[in-house]
Amino acid sequence: MLRSSFAALCMAAVVVVPATAAAESIVYVRSGDVYLTAPQGTLRITTDGGYESPSQSDDGTIVAVRQVKVERDGTERDVRLIHRFDRTGRLLNAPTEAVPVNNSRYVGPLGMSVSFDGTIAAYHYFNYTGLVPRQELPRLSMAYTDRDTPREEIVEAGWYLNPTWVAPRTVAIFGTGGFIPNVQLYTVGEGEFVDWFSDPNGVTLGSGDLSRDGARFAATAEGASEIRLYSMAAPPPAMPTPTCTISKPGATYQSPSWSPDSKELAWSEEDGLHIAAIPSITDCAAIQEALAAPGAESPDFGPAGLPQASAPAVKVSARAVFATISCARACKLSAKLVKAGRTVSTARKRLTGAGTARLRLAKNGRTGKATLSVTVNGKTTKRAVRL
Repeated sequence: MLRSSFAALCMAAVVVVPATAAAESIVYVRSGDVYLTAPQGTLRITTDGGYESPSQSDDGTIVAVRQVKVERDGTERDVRLIHRFDRTGRLLNAPTEAVPVNNSRYVGPLGMSVSFDGTIAAYHYFNYTGLVPRQELPRLSMAYTDRDTPREEIVEAGWYLNPTWVAPRTVAIFGTGGFIPNVQLYTVGEGEFVDWFSDPNGVTLGSGDLSRDGARFAATAEGASEIRLYSMAAPPPAMPTPTCTISKPGATYQSPSWSPDSKELAWSEEDGLHIAAIPSITDCAAIQEALAAPGAESPDFGPAGLPQASAPAVKVSARAVFATISCARACKLSAKLVKAGRTVSTARKRLTGAGTARLRLAKNGRTGKATLSVTVNGKTTKRAVRL
């Protein structure tokens, strides 16, 4: 079966995407907003900024942390809440609290990763209350993605960071502060941390990902100056075997993530999202990588493909209503502004491929409540707007 890979698309000037291309995508952040990309195109999921640590479940649910600045008791500080979206950018529930937002001594969630089924987000945070030893080190916790979760409800322990899911209920976590071994395992509901491994060469690992076939592990190392690859003869807690290293002068590597078929690896550097085809886990010299999305960071691969189109982003100005829609492939767009049962204005556009369109609907002097109808390839959504 033919398959169009991210890596091939990055490295070729012109690529025809076959009809049998596998469904897969990468979620990432660029300039504070969440994007979803696949071989067929890219969708912008959010427009309000401030997002970090995007992650996606197997069914395509997107979970991200949003950081906003708020003023509390006369002091401006950062507050982070967990947001959960569908593939079009529709918020599935109200933003939820995992780390106390009314206490300036807590910082997080950070380095968040969502479980395969999308129900639990694992993360690390900092607690500067002075109630714990080594408060400068990160602590592990988890939260349900659809409701507020006290940080101790599922698990709370130090000193760990950057959890990554290696099984439906198990995360690998990277230790700090002299933990031996460097990487440990925690399974939800079991209440115990299991030693996994340290790199035999003595390097400290900081973040990583296990491939879905369970045969490959990739982790940042040496202060994120390289990515180390490991082969796996069996699932964790079987020991990984180091094979080779991805590195280049001056590079800083973050957020390695394996593709669903375990053949490609994504990560971010200072210039953006990179993707590499990895035919052999033992020959890093043969690995071909390319910049896929300039300015992108925190990539996370997932097995769900792109939706037909994003949810309309609506903006009302003094004279018009604007609806912005991103399509993953060619689409026909139309919009209608209606007040008191009468059409105020209409707009139409056609995209011949993946892209974003902005429809302008004149208010024509109308004020008050109205309804905006947006139709994408025959599917209509309606929103109430105030003119």
